[in-house]
Amino acid sequence: RAPVVHARVVYKVGALDEEPGQYGIAHVLEHMMFRGSPAYKGRALAPGEYDVTLQRIGANDNASTSSDLTSYYAWMGSENLELFLEMNAIFMNGLNADAAQLENEKGVVLQEYRQRWENNPAARAAHFLRADLRGVAAYDHPIIGTKEDFEALTPADLLDFHQTWYHPNNAVLIVAGDVVPE
Repeated sequence: RAPVVHARVVYKVGALDEEPGQYGIAHVLEHMMFRGSPAYKGRALAPGEYDVTLQRIGANDNASTSSDLTSYYAWMGSENLELFLEMNAIFMNGLNADAAQLENEKGVVLQEYRQRWENNPAARAAHFLRADLRGVAAYDHPIIGTKEDFEALTPADLLDFHQTWYHPNNAVLIVAGDVVPE
């Protein structure tokens, strides 16, 4: 009944799609998406602009990466859905793969790695149990990646991964709430 909407852009790419030597690239790219994007239809996103814009309108946003998908989502007033979709179209079009920003995000991912992997034996045990039960080699590395691999990623690696996976025919849009489908 409230005039709110939940919108989510889901890309069908995750840890399962990573190549050996680049484990963690899907997650690092998720972080880098918030670091800006080149112009699309005359509009670019500056580093941090996506979050600042959504916070300014009172939205609650986040992103996540799993084995199978990467998702960017927000809860907001339904009058702001078009703005959310416009910014995600800009994200889909390109990525600012600035080397200094990438090094900063690698530091953020390293902190997550320490918290969620190195210092969490239960998470490691659950990961290896699920990998063994699935019996698929692609599930053998953690979603967050390996420290050595994500630290070695370059801007060119991210641009290639983005170009391969971030396009309309590999994305799903989910919208629920106070919205007219047209």
